[in-house]
Amino acid sequence: MNLPNKLTVFRVILIVPFVLLMLGGYAQWGWFMAAFGGIADNTDYIALGIFFAFELFRFFRFFFL
Repeated sequence: MNLPNKLTVFRVILIVPFVLLMLGGYAQWGWFMAAFGGIADNTDYIALGIFFAFELFRFFRFFFL
């Protein structure tokens, strides 16, 4: 399994604590919910950047080597 897939699985796993904290309804859990949401959101951008970097490398390797 490559790194983008691992990041996606990690993001899916983060959904469980996010939903549990959201259903708790306590105001003090808001910071933890924001942290879980931010981490899950940023894993998408990291995975997308890794994917495009590899595709760009494959493109240049095919045409210039």
